[in-house]
Amino acid sequence: MDTPYSHLAQSRVFRWIVCPLLLALSLFWLLLAFRWVSLFLLVLVVALRLFLPWHSRGRRLAVVWALFVVSTFLPVDISFQETPGPPRFVRLVYGLPGPELVEEAAMGHVVLGGCVVDGLEPKWVLVWRHRPGGVPYDHISERRLHRLALPLLEYMEDNKDTLPPLSDLKTARQALSCYIVGDGPAMFVQPQTGESYQPNAALSNQSLDRIAAPDKTPVFYEAHSAPDGTRRFLTLDGQVHSVPESQWPQWKQEAQLP
Repeated sequence: MDTPYSHLAQSRVFRWIVCPLLLALSLFWLLLAFRWVSLFLLVLVVALRLFLPWHSRGRRLAVVWALFVVSTFLPVDISFQETPGPPRFVRLVYGLPGPELVEEAAMGHVVLGGCVVDGLEPKWVLVWRHRPGGVPYDHISERRLHRLALPLLEYMEDNKDTLPPLSDLKTARQALSCYIVGDGPAMFVQPQTGESYQPNAALSNQSLDRIAAPDKTPVFYEAHSAPDGTRRFLTLDGQVHSVPESQWPQWKQEAQLP
């Protein structure tokens, strides 16, 4: 039975003016509120428009078009980025990332979406492409130890080459806190084990000129070896070292570590 809708759908005005205009508006809106799901639905709209007979595609076209519009407002999308771990939903973060966010992305806890924000972006994405090799925990630990070098050197520069109090991690963190910008507590945590880095208490409040070999003296080190059997530590010259666990006792002895 003919309906006002069917007569409208079959009219030439709708076919050649209204429908192309709606497609152009949909494409423009997709550029503002981009979703991969929405792109797929819009391609499906175009395919229905081009390849199905007009009398049999009207309702299908309307349904898919409505799904497209709804999808552009959803707070979720899919992502094609490779991440470690199983398929799951993770936060999509926009803006210029700090060091901790870069590490969170490397571990697959978030997905970085770019620096331009307009308020129409999704908040969560489905990650489903597995990244071979797992999480690069060794590189993350090295970067965290390396970032500890800058506040340490700045503290010594402001205190006549005297090291901060290093009797325990809480004391060391308090002493360096005013030199740490853009990093949180995770900076002091070994990502593989979740344990805090340990300070070399023997160096607490020591003058740098009393230390014979700064390049061989650990100042912060991993509490336990990583799963790959290596131990990482920061020396007083600002370098990060990674040695097999079998060599760690020799470093400990020379540095008078407990």
